[in-house]
Amino acid sequence: MGRKASRLRRRRQPPAGISPTTSPSPSPASSSREFAIMQSPSKLPDPSVSTPPGVLGHQGWADLPDKLLHSIVPLLGSFLDLIAFASTCGSWRAAFSSYPSKSTICTKLPPFLVRPNLCVDAPHLPSSNGRHKLRTCKVIDLANQNRALRCQIPQETFQRMRFAGSSYGHLICCRRGNCLVVDVFTGAEVSLPSLPFSGDCEQEFYFGGTLTASLASPNCHLLVSTRSSLFDWPVGSDSRSELKLSDARVDQIVEFNGQFIAMDYSQRIYILKLAPQLGLQEITTEWWDDMTECPYLRPWLVVCGDMLLMVDHYMSLSFGAPVLYKPYHLDMSTRPAKWVEVKKLDNWALFVGGDVRSPPFSCLTPEKWGGRSNCLYYAHYSQPWSVHGLGDAADAVWDPSTDPDLVYKRNWYGQLQAFWVYPSMFYSDAPVVTGHQDWADLPDNLLHSIVPLLGSFLDLIAFASTCRSWRAAFSSYPSKSTFCTKLPPLLVRPNVRVQAPHLPSSNGRHKLRTCFTSMSPLASPNCHLLVSTRSSLFDWPVGSDSWSEIKLSDARIDQIVEFNGQFIAMDYSQRIYFLKLAPQLGLQEITTKWWDGMTECPYLRPWLVVCGDMLLMVDHYVSLSFGAPVLYKPYRLDMSTRPAKWVEVKKLDNSALFVGGDVRSPPFSCLSPEKWGGTSNRLYYAHYSQPWSVHGFGDAADAAWDPSTDPDLVYKRNWYGQLQAFWVYPSMFYSDGQ
Repeated sequence: MGRKASRLRRRRQPPAGISPTTSPSPSPASSSREFAIMQSPSKLPDPSVSTPPGVLGHQGWADLPDKLLHSIVPLLGSFLDLIAFASTCGSWRAAFSSYPSKSTICTKLPPFLVRPNLCVDAPHLPSSNGRHKLRTCKVIDLANQNRALRCQIPQETFQRMRFAGSSYGHLICCRRGNCLVVDVFTGAEVSLPSLPFSGDCEQEFYFGGTLTASLASPNCHLLVSTRSSLFDWPVGSDSRSELKLSDARVDQIVEFNGQFIAMDYSQRIYILKLAPQLGLQEITTEWWDDMTECPYLRPWLVVCGDMLLMVDHYMSLSFGAPVLYKPYHLDMSTRPAKWVEVKKLDNWALFVGGDVRSPPFSCLTPEKWGGRSNCLYYAHYSQPWSVHGLGDAADAVWDPSTDPDLVYKRNWYGQLQAFWVYPSMFYSDAPVVTGHQDWADLPDNLLHSIVPLLGSFLDLIAFASTCRSWRAAFSSYPSKSTFCTKLPPLLVRPNVRVQAPHLPSSNGRHKLRTCFTSMSPLASPNCHLLVSTRSSLFDWPVGSDSWSEIKLSDARIDQIVEFNGQFIAMDYSQRIYFLKLAPQLGLQEITTKWWDGMTECPYLRPWLVVCGDMLLMVDHYVSLSFGAPVLYKPYRLDMSTRPAKWVEVKKLDNSALFVGGDVRSPPFSCLSPEKWGGTSNRLYYAHYSQPWSVHGFGDAADAAWDPSTDPDLVYKRNWYGQLQAFWVYPSMFYSDGQ
């Protein structure tokens, strides 16, 4: 069947109630900003937080005394604020590193929730039913729930290793006796000497793993509990100790008042000694209500201020909360020590996950970040967490919309479960590194040779944030703007409904038809801001006090691009102009011929994009045949002829294009997209209801089309009152060094 083209209207209309010039409200969950939480101070948490390049001299804020900076640290209200503080400059990073009690921050802010092994749709991957599931790892900060975070747990950790525990911001994993300690947020790995292994993978099981201090500490030991032994490895040594357990294995180890407390499978409590040799000393205890044994099936220990608590749940058959939690604290002032019920946890909240090996946490004054005191936050798989009131607060706190199928009995799972964690950087009170280091003194020409080898914008930002000399080298790199043709732009999907301002008009409404563009980086002395309205084009040389104006009697300017050192403008009627800024603002029309002998542009709303040495005009038309429902064709402007002529480009070899739904958001091109996992001869269109759709050019249209793409997507670019999804490169990559 042949293809039928139409330039009038796409057959798939916007959902009812949404006008063509109104965008739907973006989904907060799918469009939050993403932050990468890094342990290394050389990593910035977000590409939008760019360190000012080339700060070579001292500035006032960089020279603040450590004492003053230390007074600021405890005032910061979230881990993201703390990470931003540590990333400001070298002196602030050193002040954060020398802060004497970073670990106390972990009692004042909620831990991060890591949800591994979440299933997500991957519609662009081949599968038998047209859909494909991928596993991803999501991180949630309860103090900043509208910000998506990510961790760096290697995928093979999920697939190959067996989870043994989580401690000091690290996962402890084992396989065939080999142990690996992995930093949750940086992916840094430490391998350990092998444990005894019987050779039977089916019988291999690890009941607990914990660190006794941060890995940077000289006193750090790794403790691993198996069915019949407790192993101790002083980190950095080549030897380990083993304690044979004849009665019951060790299920949990916590640090309390400077001592390590262990609990075995029978809920007996011990003081764990590491020196002079590994050993357990039982603490004789009495249960509450004169019971002869622990009434709980699988309780857990958690340190809460100056209390060592034992907590577990029991089911309730009455109306209200179906699961009840009661904490008991160990009163060690008596002989024997006694478990005493805690009626209410004033000013504290608890956090626990479903796997016995993931450690619980406590947090002081949770109301400061939007939490609730005397509550327990339980991490789940099917929903992020459930909240439980402790003691008499159970019914008042219970949310009846909580998934009724949730399981509250902690267990030892074969697959990594949701768990709470604090980043490792908040446990290490490392001394400030003073003086020059070799890596800080590398010559600029060597650093410049490293820059083009970096494979992502985050790597480039991390490079520029390493130290002042590296930042200066990045600032002076002569061709930073070339990265914007070698890496894909970042996709920004706004998640806040913003009312567009209304301009005065007779009916109280005014449709915005403006085009804003900057002619060079704001830091450049040649930067101009151009603003197009319905009847004028305004030019403001940035830094001056005056505007220039061209009255447009025929058609407004819809787009301006820079091509081969000149500015090219296109008006509403698709006429092309040279735009002159000096000696005065002006437009010089370029006479052009359309393809196929047409007398006018056959497209309704085409757009220009610079692709290497080509100036392209692109738009879509709707196909009514089987296959891709929307087709794109690019045409390049051949300016070697008089008049210039638009010539069809059959295939975009080695390039991909990016465009958003708003006419005012600029399109981009990217060279060799296969280097970052993209595909050449493709167009990536940013949307609201799904992040993007992928379209093949020319004959590749049907092969590139994903039939699971939302059928209600709109491909006709428009002028929207609300900010739409758009592609962008960070501004720091436009200012080339001299």
